[in-house]
Amino acid sequence: MDFDPTEVQPKESNWLELNVRYEGQGKAEFTSPEGQVFGPFVAEFTENGDSRIETRYDSLISADPDYRGADLPFVTGAKVQKTSGGRSFGIGGIENHCRELSFSTSNGVFSASNVRLVGYTFGQSAILRFRVRDAKFETGNPNPPKYFAIPLLNFVAELGNRLVGDHPLRIYPTPVVPESVPEEYKRIAGFVANAKNSGVAFTSHGRLHFIERLSDYEERHASLQSGTQRKVTAVLIGDIGSQPASTFTDFLSWFPSDLLSALSFAS
Repeated sequence: MDFDPTEVQPKESNWLELNVRYEGQGKAEFTSPEGQVFGPFVAEFTENGDSRIETRYDSLISADPDYRGADLPFVTGAKVQKTSGGRSFGIGGIENHCRELSFSTSNGVFSASNVRLVGYTFGQSAILRFRVRDAKFETGNPNPPKYFAIPLLNFVAELGNRLVGDHPLRIYPTPVVPESVPEEYKRIAGFVANAKNSGVAFTSHGRLHFIERLSDYEERHASLQSGTQRKVTAVLIGDIGSQPASTFTDFLSWFPSDLLSALSFAS
């Protein structure tokens, strides 16, 4: 019986998305004056840290009757000036604070509570553009999260550990060598199966963390060497255990953030 090494060659998993897009129907809530805008929302995030969050909204409802039918003054938070002839509005910047926004997609709900309105366009359609400090996307899965994943920019440190065991978030899961492989080929089969097991592994508070390079690491590393400023090159995976992780603030309350500084120094 001949042995084909490709049968146990590690194959890239496809779980990691570095550029994501969410879209669906939702609303944004404002505080001064109070009100909401409703319509289709889009949120896009790239691996380089760029983002686009906007709505081409369908309707605007103001709790203050003075702003009804006056979308631009509502959005900018312009002050109402009542006159005998009706009303006028002052001219200013963007003063109406957005409390939160959320919208539903086919796979879950995108939401953010630390929101800033950064731009608008009024014409044939009305477009509002936002920035968020942090946001979350919740699927319908009722189970608590088990792991976290953090893409690492410009991580080029040498990999000094061998990753062993089965983990669902490996970039290159280690294939199992079948029992049917002839005895004289099992050693070479094991070598091939473990060819992608280099990484950086460590524990923090008794929980396992590890770093694994992306499948196209060599191309990304070469891009950095040629002058590219920012490039995701690896991903940090860790166990959450029983720690809180429902919000980004919860996550930061226990995540060893000094670890990222150490990784930056190592790179």
